[in-house]
Amino acid sequence: GLPNRKDEIIYYPDLVESTLPLKLIAIAVGRQHALVLDKHGEVFAWGAGTCGQTGQGHKETLMLPQRVNKLRGHKIISIGCGLDHSVALSRTHFPPLPVLFLSIVLTPNLPPQYTAARGRQSMVLGTILDGQLGLGDLQEDLSEAREIEFLRDKEIAEIFCGTDSTAFLSAAGELWTCGNGEAGLLGHGQRGSITKHNTHTHT
Repeated sequence: GLPNRKDEIIYYPDLVESTLPLKLIAIAVGRQHALVLDKHGEVFAWGAGTCGQTGQGHKETLMLPQRVNKLRGHKIISIGCGLDHSVALSRTHFPPLPVLFLSIVLTPNLPPQYTAARGRQSMVLGTILDGQLGLGDLQEDLSEAREIEFLRDKEIAEIFCGTDSTAFLSAAGELWTCGNGEAGLLGHGQRGSITKHNTHTHT
């Protein structure tokens, strides 16, 4: 995000200035790329795009924040970065407000994000090396966001990224994981990579 200092080490916090009218509410940082989320649900990315992780449809390096146009209109509510991949959670198919209100009233012991998760979309992009995108055995990295359709009806409430892994927590308390399972990281009782979500779940 600092265009004139591409490879410079910065030892103190420096303001990231941009021509974009950003009011930011979240940030996620990978190895050499970053995502930010603004209050309108728009996602912006910058940094290395070698695996498509910035979602621009190309693999060039971005020195300044650029809008991830593939995610426009999806009302993104959460973002995450792994080493070379990115994840975004959308509320595109959110129920109407009255339904959300009733849901919260009927289940007061659950935080709002868990009672309002039906129909959310989990969008992924970046490297496919260890299956961390959860889309199966893809043959090439993704430089544009793609939905994990299998998770659409799982009421995903939160997303998390590890170095080469991704986890999805549902409103029902189910945990779905994929990616590099070295040292048993994914929690499935095995080592190695898992490329899909549909055969592994924990409650």
